[in-house]
Amino acid sequence: DADEDVYCICQTVSYGEMIGCDNPNCEKEWFHLACVGLKAPPEGVWLCPECAAAKYNASTSGAIDDDDLD
Repeated sequence: DADEDVYCICQTVSYGEMIGCDNPNCEKEWFHLACVGLKAPPEGVWLCPECAAAKYNASTSGAIDDDDLD
């Protein structure tokens, strides 16, 4: 049954207001607002914490340039 699918970092069923991760390859896809620290869906593109971290890690070598601190 589709109602028994689990989502979110909490790995529970869909309930309440949820937000979809804009990464088409996101494993969890949908997240409860409270679980990701939101009170309302943000405007524009939103990435879940896991996808945002993966994108950041993929775009950096691990070193921080002085320009990154501005």
